[in-house]
Amino acid sequence: MTFAQDKGPRRMTRQERAPQERVRVLLAQEAAILLP
Repeated sequence: MTFAQDKGPRRMTRQERAPQERVRVLLAQEAAILLP
């Protein structure tokens, strides 16, 4: 098990569990502010 493999899957699972929606909302808000 390499560090990349340990850090990759963990981040992907954590982001795919819930933060994905939060990230999408944050990106949408940033896009709205950057592109008024």
